[in-house]
Amino acid sequence: MRSTVHFRFVVFRPFIGEVIVGKIRSCSRDGVLVSLGFFDDILIPPHYLQDNSIFDEKEQLWYWEYESNKLFMDIGEKVRFKVKEEVFVDTSPIGPTAAASSVVASGDSNSLGDNKRKIPFLIKGTINESGLGLISWWKE
Repeated sequence: MRSTVHFRFVVFRPFIGEVIVGKIRSCSRDGVLVSLGFFDDILIPPHYLQDNSIFDEKEQLWYWEYESNKLFMDIGEKVRFKVKEEVFVDTSPIGPTAAASSVVASGDSNSLGDNKRKIPFLIKGTINESGLGLISWWKE
């Protein structure tokens, strides 16, 4: 039995230095996660946030302390960031024999039980430059 299938294939790979606008999806000590709607694996790590950015444990939000004002990075806010790095991770399945031998070879017993989702393509962005950050911070 044969079937003809028609589909569209979209490739997304921004270039280093490209400026993109997305929405803040969540915040954690690891940084700010940003979504473009069709792509969610964008991280702005703490060292790429504005200088004097602080994580508020109670609110679970980052804020930028600017001239004694706390400018919070609220979830859902639009953020302008620059692509700084791209990280590719091979997520190909490993057969049981290869997985067992890699655990023995590395001596890492946690590798086998690690259920954390591996992200195949992660973009790291920065907002630590003039004009970058929340859209609401800058007057047009």
